[in-house]
Amino acid sequence: PDVGTHLDISNLIFKLLGNSLKDLYIPEKILIVEGKHDKNILIKSLEILGHANLNLQIIAAGGKTNIPHKSEQYQEVINELIDTTNWYSSHIIKNLKVIVDGDVTTGKVANWVTTYALNAADQIHHIDPVNVLDMEHYFPESLIRDLVATTNLNDGTALSSKTFKEIIDIILKDDKETDKTVCVQTDNRISKSRLNTFVQEKITATILNSPEGQKLKDLIDWAIL
Repeated sequence: PDVGTHLDISNLIFKLLGNSLKDLYIPEKILIVEGKHDKNILIKSLEILGHANLNLQIIAAGGKTNIPHKSEQYQEVINELIDTTNWYSSHIIKNLKVIVDGDVTTGKVANWVTTYALNAADQIHHIDPVNVLDMEHYFPESLIRDLVATTNLNDGTALSSKTFKEIIDIILKDDKETDKTVCVQTDNRISKSRLNTFVQEKITATILNSPEGQKLKDLIDWAIL
């Protein structure tokens, strides 16, 4: 008799093999983030909050260095994960979540939702595209101010005199400059890598559970649901 569609067959195979991605050595939850720094801070935060043993795989889309545009890096990783030639692809897409930086357009994200039949609320967390924020804007402010305490700008002012958003924006902007002579920071310059490493080393459960850690913690809670 006719078994049915490709999806019917894949569901049957999945059931026969235990009905669990974990049994197939495939992560039960898959989270795509922009780059290795986002991945590392989430892994550290998960450990601190007692979620280190979750069957969660975090994938950094930024590892696709041969693909220059960030939105295309995300899409390439999604395409690889849900390759329809793999019988288990329909099961992976159900367990996939994506954290998207604010500089990826809402139109691009909407296209992913349509193309891959994603649930926009449950599977996509778009970090404030209106204000164009990155995950670094969710970092605890007290840690960032400790880090920038001795960093000066080209106009002679202290980086610490800026608002929290301005501090993050300056660090991220400088990090993109290939010619470091045009960077805004001068003394004790802080790169994106240094920023993320510092936060990973200093962040604690107390900070994550405090008001200044709420945005990052909320992001983690969303990711593991």
